[in-house]
This record gives sequence, C-alpha cells and structure tokens, in this order.
Amino acid sequence: AIFALVGLLFFFSQYLQLGRGMSPLQAGAAELPITVASVVVVVVVAGLVRRLGYGRAISAGLGLAAVGLAGIASAAGNAHYAWLAVAMVLIGLGIGVAMTLSTDVVLAAVPPSRAGAASAITETANELGVVLGISVLGSLMSLTYRSTLSLPESLTGSPRARVEDSFASAVSVLDPASPVLAAARDAFVGAVQSTALVAAARHGEQRDAPRWMTRAWARRV
Repeated sequence: AIFALVGLLFFFSQYLQLGRGMSPLQAGAAELPITVASVVVVVVVAGLVRRLGYGRAISAGLGLAAVGLAGIASAAGNAHYAWLAVAMVLIGLGIGVAMTLSTDVVLAAVPPSRAGAASAITETANELGVVLGISVLGSLMSLTYRSTLSLPESLTGSPRARVEDSFASAVSVLDPASPVLAAARDAFVGAVQSTALVAAARHGEQRDAPRWMTRAWARRV
C-alpha cells in the first residue's frame, strides 16, 4: 500500500503542476481527497471488520485502492478534475482500510511484551515501501516518458538532452506554445497513466496476502 501511495504522490504532484498547470499550493489542495478519505475510514473500519473479517476487509481495501489507481490512469487524460478527485477518494479509502487493519493484525500476532518489536517491524516495512515506491515507480515513469517521446531532428544539443531528461526540464527550456512541448506533455501524461496502472496491478497482486496473514495469525493464537 505504501509502495503505491508514495510512488503515486511522487509523480502525481508533478503531473498536477506540469501537466495541468497548477501552482504548488493548488496541487497540494487538489490531493486533499486522498487525505480526507483516509481519515473518514475510521468511521467505517469497525463495521467492515465485523461484516467481512480482517482478511477480507484488507483485501477489499487493496482492491478499492487498485480501482482508484486505475481511475487515475483513465482520468489523467481528462480535462475535468472531478474524475481525478473520485479516483483519489477511492485510493484514500482503500489504503486507509488496508493500512489500519494490517497494523492491527501485526500487533495482535505477538504477545504484549513484543508489541514494540512488532511496531518497529511495521514501521520498517513502511519505510521500505516509501523507498521502493519512489525509486521503482519514479524510474518506470522516467523510462516510459523517454521511450515514448518523439522529438524532431531539428532539436539538437543541450535543449534536446534536457527535454529527453524529464518533462520538468522540457518546460524550462521550451516555449509554452512550442509543438515540441505539447509532444513532451503527451509523453509525460502517458507515462503517468502507465505508472498508475502498474501501481494498480501491484495492489491487485497483494489482495491474496491478507488471507495467509490471517491464517498465520489464527494458528499462532
């Protein structure tokens, strides 16, 4: 969950500012649906556990987050922000459920005297997810951008190298009305969409994990 969430926020903030022309403040405000939805989870999480149990509730959360990430990929090319907001709400709800309940499962799997160690392992896993999310998804986005970028032969030297380096560099060296910048923006948006789909697939793969987690917890108890 952390892998996808932090990886998403890493490139999604760039997308809002560079791809949609938002200021840093506007981009931060535009990402609020994820935060608000993850907080609202506290109202429904207890009912989910009673109805579904820990394993199915965590799986449902991961599945919902995967749908939201796929929604980001679909809405990234849409001019209306509302579709992005809906996708972010799904991500916030899904990751909020998965993270809250998985932490409970980890702490419940050990005696009280080892709760500190279990909490430390959970935090270490979170930090590992942060590192992998930024490095793997960030690298994937850069690779996709460069592989799909089509530049005219007339663009040479340092300007060409900077455009190929990243879309942020392209914005700094190209005229806003340049067709080359439009092509770079299309490649960048396409890279964001592809990366969001990879993150969604990652969530889909993890939906089976809570089943063996809860079975292992039950055997220990």
